[in-house]
Amino acid sequence: MVTSLFTHERVITTVPKAKEFRRAAEKLITLARSKSLHNMRQALSALGNDKQVVRKLFEKIGPRFATRNGGYTRVLKLDRRRLGDNAPLAILELVEKSSAEELAAEKQVREQRNEERRQERATTLQRKKKGRSYAACETRRPPRRGVRKKAPVPVEE
Repeated sequence: MVTSLFTHERVITTVPKAKEFRRAAEKLITLARSKSLHNMRQALSALGNDKQVVRKLFEKIGPRFATRNGGYTRVLKLDRRRLGDNAPLAILELVEKSSAEELAAEKQVREQRNEERRQERATTLQRKKKGRSYAACETRRPPRRGVRKKAPVPVEE
């Protein structure tokens, strides 16, 4: 959950989970304010060895909160409740937003990745279509092994 918060900078979850994960997020942001090898290793251990999130935490999020003395996250309660167990929902987000340029750059990178994936899917589908003979699919399927047709039983008159 904390890795999702640092990746997307905003997470929708239940109120108790948001309050619990806020504590962990605040501690990690406090570590990221001073970039040292020891702090990076502690954050890496807490985040489950996700190097990309630790890199973002220490290069972007930590310096953003360098002058702030705590209170890096906020919990906003939502009116609606979760379907199923009717649990109250909340938004857990970082207080200071990313700059518009960073958000635009991240959005552009995401769009490029999505476009590459779409093109890759299209090429694989085309390859599959070329290799497949649809005429073979229309012919009658051979009988399964081990299944024999029973001979008709003669009717006695």
